[in-house]
Amino acid sequence: MIKKKIILLAMILLLAFPALALAGNGEIRATEIFETETIALSQTATSAVFKLFKLKPSAFFSVHVTDLTDDGTLKLTYEISADGVTYVTPSSASDIVTAHTKTSGPGGDGNDLYSFTPPLAKYMRIIATETGGGNAIVITVWLLIQ
Repeated sequence: MIKKKIILLAMILLLAFPALALAGNGEIRATEIFETETIALSQTATSAVFKLFKLKPSAFFSVHVTDLTDDGTLKLTYEISADGVTYVTPSSASDIVTAHTKTSGPGGDGNDLYSFTPPLAKYMRIIATETGGGNAIVITVWLLIQ
């Protein structure tokens, strides 16, 4: 009888707070957000939208730049939204990375990981910009969320 009550209580909690089922497991989600994406000089590319409302508010965010070719410079930023329509870069936001090149990273091979902390929002997207002003870039970038 007690076991049934515990199961019933757990089911009620999960129905009332569905984010609990996703937010507390500590799983790291990795999504390739730019796959060999070419960005012309001084141009931008925008990732798909990520639904953050299923995550716990204290989630951890990182991007992993696994490849950058050509001689341009990469800047990564993020935009957030409450409604999934109007996106803004918060005034309190810092760039994720401002000057990543093909020789960045501990191995000097363009491969590096950057963490960032967006404010609470329902939706987020990543903006990649070529800022070197001289050459295009080709990037592969993953978003990691825990």
